[in-house]
Amino acid sequence: MGGSLLKVAKFIRVTGTVQGVGFRPFVFKLAKQAGLSGWVLNGPAGVEITVEGEPEQVDELLQALPEQAPQLCRVREIILCDIPVQGLQGFAIVQSADEANRTARIPPDAALCAACRVEMADPFDRHYRYPFTNCTHCGPRFTIVRQVPYDRPFTSMHAFPMCPDCAREYEDPLDRRFHAQPVACPNCGPQVWVCSRDGKRMDGPWDEIFRRMIHQGSIIALKGLGGFHLVCDGRNDAAVAKLRRRKNRPYKALALMARDMDTVRSIAWVSAQEETLLTSSAAPIVILEQKNGCKDLPLGYGTDKGIIPANIAPGTKTVGLMLPYTPMHHMLFDEQIDLLVMTSGNPSGLPLVRDNEAALDQLASIADAFVLHDRDIISRCDDSVLRVIDGEVQFYRRSRGYVPEGIAVPWPERKVKHSLLATGPETKNTFALLGRGEAYFSQYIGNVDTREGRQNYLESFQNLQTLLDIKPKQVLRDLHPQYRISALAAELAQEMDLVMMDVQHHHAHLAAVLADNDVTDRAIGVILDGTGFGEDGTIWGFEILTGDLQTYERWFHLRPVLLPGGEAAVRRPWLTACAFLGEAFGSRGWEQAKTLFPDQQAVIEQARLMVEKKLNSPQVSSAGRFFDAISAILGVCLDNTYDGQAPLELGEQVRFRLGVTDHSQQSKAGYEEDKLCTEAWVDKALAFGHYPFAIQKDQIDFAPVLEALFQDKAQGAMIETLASRVHNTVARMVEEVVQRTRDQTGLKRVALGGGVFQNPYLLTMVRHLLSRQGFQVFIPRRVPANDGGLALGQGVIGLWREE
Repeated sequence: MGGSLLKVAKFIRVTGTVQGVGFRPFVFKLAKQAGLSGWVLNGPAGVEITVEGEPEQVDELLQALPEQAPQLCRVREIILCDIPVQGLQGFAIVQSADEANRTARIPPDAALCAACRVEMADPFDRHYRYPFTNCTHCGPRFTIVRQVPYDRPFTSMHAFPMCPDCAREYEDPLDRRFHAQPVACPNCGPQVWVCSRDGKRMDGPWDEIFRRMIHQGSIIALKGLGGFHLVCDGRNDAAVAKLRRRKNRPYKALALMARDMDTVRSIAWVSAQEETLLTSSAAPIVILEQKNGCKDLPLGYGTDKGIIPANIAPGTKTVGLMLPYTPMHHMLFDEQIDLLVMTSGNPSGLPLVRDNEAALDQLASIADAFVLHDRDIISRCDDSVLRVIDGEVQFYRRSRGYVPEGIAVPWPERKVKHSLLATGPETKNTFALLGRGEAYFSQYIGNVDTREGRQNYLESFQNLQTLLDIKPKQVLRDLHPQYRISALAAELAQEMDLVMMDVQHHHAHLAAVLADNDVTDRAIGVILDGTGFGEDGTIWGFEILTGDLQTYERWFHLRPVLLPGGEAAVRRPWLTACAFLGEAFGSRGWEQAKTLFPDQQAVIEQARLMVEKKLNSPQVSSAGRFFDAISAILGVCLDNTYDGQAPLELGEQVRFRLGVTDHSQQSKAGYEEDKLCTEAWVDKALAFGHYPFAIQKDQIDFAPVLEALFQDKAQGAMIETLASRVHNTVARMVEEVVQRTRDQTGLKRVALGGGVFQNPYLLTMVRHLLSRQGFQVFIPRRVPANDGGLALGQGVIGLWREE
């Protein structure tokens, strides 16, 4: 009864992130164990399997494919097709198919795995202290690949022929390095060296030179996975001050890389959820609550390892921490060095540097020395930044470790084969290609207002398009007519002969939150941010909308203010404060401004005249500018040296750290792991009270808020009381106008979006207040609330809106 009559044969295509992650050896082992015959290969659309055997064994294989897949795999779909039994013998992994239609996905770069780390620590292993050790479970992917399928000839490892030992591992289906495209060892792989500013190589082991210079307080430009970092001793405030001075970054927080989790725990409060993020294969920067705060230390090492220098994150009670994610990073630390500043290696306003020559040219005025290597970086990729707020992971920046993984989005049936380019925002830019039911975000691009930024954008677009083989049929852009990204979008549309559509900024924010939560029905949108061009030609940013993935209506907004000098006032919150006072109280407000800022009387008078004559004074109604004004009035921050500084520092002044992991504010009895924002804590925060405000037609009037704030200030109220009441007031404003919108529309879904909702206190307070009123509240989950997630909204509106 034996033979082919009892056998079945199937062709299987597995789509998703299944190349370069050990999926073929996984299939090979399953097939061998089940006694199946056939082959597996990397095809243009995923992994392709032809298998023959008894029906039960074939079924077991099919069940195991999604359930037991390697850690880095993301199985999207398994497509089956019955084929004739051919009497195949044995099971093999065969060379990749090479066809025109390439739709397979490239996995994100993955942090060093435990097995490779063990080998790096073993003096008898040939990977001992080798800075490019990797296997199918870890290492570079997106940053080194030029095209699919993900095979070595199409990566920057093509320049490094494998030695016999590496080739043996690469070709052994049972080895952990089977078809690990970046596989290498000291005998055949990339090499590292150190050079001075003038490009001269230094003698000696690179890691020993690095550590010696770090001990001496030097700044090192380090070529890493997706580009250069600027590195100095995270315990040495003098070295940090030198880095800030040279990079012209006076106040913005600097990211730290900690040697291990013990070092992280000594500095910050860490929940199980946050530790999972830190130790994941994505290995992002995670924003954590400091335990002991920043303090001014004596030069060199502080005696208390739980304290970091005050100039790491001035004006905040948080710190951005990550763990070493490449073999090279692990080699940077020793018994004394446990904390390194690890900030993006670029001159202010320019893209991340990725090439050796460019680094020596652009970073010579910042770095004292350069750690270089000879593996090319194909796609630059900045670190991702995340934070856990109210138990939910929030992206501040989605880049390394997550890109180019797709995000499934609601897709209309009538446009099942549609594809498009969503060009993203003016600042914090990421763009997205939408096709095959998903949105594929670019790495973090940043600013596009320079020639270098524009070139980086275009190159990144070409790279991502090549990897995904998505040819857009439509281009979506922001409504602002003067944005450089708008002009760039128009050029791309013309060059590719594509239809272009404008999308209003805040509608895109609303659509992004809805799509992120797989919602297509109408909802109320609460969009709070700094700047977005409105359809009436003014600048919006405190918006209560209703809408879906096609259309929207504006229901309520903040009372508008004429902002003298426009962007000049954005950089100077004290000037924004003057404009708000003038709008609220007329001449009395302008005089009050002169009392608040006595050194600026002439400028204030000039600003008043500009506003009265409506000269270069755009009309704004944004939450970001409102918080700027309050921050300046309270003396917290008078100048924005980086985007959002004044609102961020004001947010740090609130009494209760709502929604974040800070065990210090909890009693042991009341502590519940990862659920730190209980209703009781919201009530404690609300007990600080809020200021009165008025709603007139469709406008939220802030004048009563300012009046009451000045009364509190005059009576000597503490800054934490004032800041808490202001935040409570904004939350109460939102609660009131959302209820009014529900009364008129019947809508009970609410989407919260915009960069202001990266304020943990405000997001948590608004979310809880609205939930208490019976609303179903949606927040961003897979893309940032800030403009970094805007392309998702642009894209889905392009999909769903009727032409």
